[in-house]
Amino acid sequence: VDTAVRALIAREGGLEAVGASLMASYDWRRGCSGCELPGDLLDVSAEAMAAACGALSAEQDNVNAHNLAREYFANLESEEQGMKLQAEAAERAAQRQQRELAEAHREARAAE
Repeated sequence: VDTAVRALIAREGGLEAVGASLMASYDWRRGCSGCELPGDLLDVSAEAMAAACGALSAEQDNVNAHNLAREYFANLESEEQGMKLQAEAAERAAQRQQRELAEAHREARAAE
């Protein structure tokens, strides 16, 4: 399949020429190009087409799995940082509460 597409691109004068002819024949009402593909491009066997589609699907699955793993680990780091910040804030609050209790205890002794 790849070889047939590469041959078409080479025969038509390069990727830019193929892209220009596809865009020139694009039908905005139908949402697709009206460009006719050469018959020899369609001579690709069904088995070769199925294998190419399977490889493309597997590659897309790999990309999705990679992106999901990257997102998971990014969030994991954020959660770890968040937990660290929460622990620091809780410790500061406990220290402030101890200071306030100590001050209240001193004031109570002074009032006696």
